[in-house]
Amino acid sequence: LLSREFLRPDGVRLHIAAAGIDTGYATDAAYAFIRPRQIGRVYALKGSSNRGAPLVGRPTEKSVKKGRLGLNLYPVGVDTAKDSVYSRLQIPEPGPGYCHFPDDRDANYFDMLTAEEAVTRYVKGVAYRTWRLKPKKSRNEALDTRVYGYVALRILNPNWKKIASSIAGRVEQAKEKPEAPKKRKPNRKPRKNWVKGWKK
Repeated sequence: LLSREFLRPDGVRLHIAAAGIDTGYATDAAYAFIRPRQIGRVYALKGSSNRGAPLVGRPTEKSVKKGRLGLNLYPVGVDTAKDSVYSRLQIPEPGPGYCHFPDDRDANYFDMLTAEEAVTRYVKGVAYRTWRLKPKKSRNEALDTRVYGYVALRILNPNWKKIASSIAGRVEQAKEKPEAPKKRKPNRKPRKNWVKGWKK
């Protein structure tokens, strides 16, 4: 999946620039998978339960066995991330912050994407905002993947102008590239079958 290639309608090929993996489940297996792939921008993420936590905190290096690479673990303010995702989902027209989705997403995907709601809770008389599953909802994987994809993007912090310029250049190159000449079939007469001829 990490080496998958995506083809744009204009012929430009794109690759996955970064990925975020939730280490809250099967933690040891997640660490083992991520550790050798950090150089390829595969980030280890862990949701933070601290109220008001920033979207992405400073990574901490996990202690590992002797002779193995270290692992940078990024704390994620999940509630903060969901606030941002849901506010973007409400933008009706294409532009900054507008959410684009592939046309193969079905109703089940959007049902999971919108499966949570923000609620106000009180702890010792102090109000705070948090997210929870809506009644009769049990699946929220689409929201989780959207959140961690957004977090990976923020860690990567790409130069959008440079990327746009690079893609525009590749589109122009594709337009200028002459079409490869079609191979012509040689005009040859069919050979006689000497085996059948010998039998005759």
